[in-house]
Amino acid sequence: MKRIDDVALLVEIAGSDSDAGVREEAAERVAHAVLHAHDEAAAQAAIAGLTDSRQLASVAKGAQH
Repeated sequence: MKRIDDVALLVEIAGSDSDAGVREEAAERVAHAVLHAHDEAAAQAAIAGLTDSRQLASVAKGAQH
């Protein structure tokens, strides 16, 4: 999982993997990608894939104004 940098693939894994731990790790990596995206389109694409309320809250708390 740590070698995967493709946000779209991480979003897919976060939403569909049969292992809850893998889904959680993928969702965390997507949230990290949102907070560290260098352009708005990349951030929007990443955040669109988040469905977990904890991850969304983490992104909201960490977002720069």
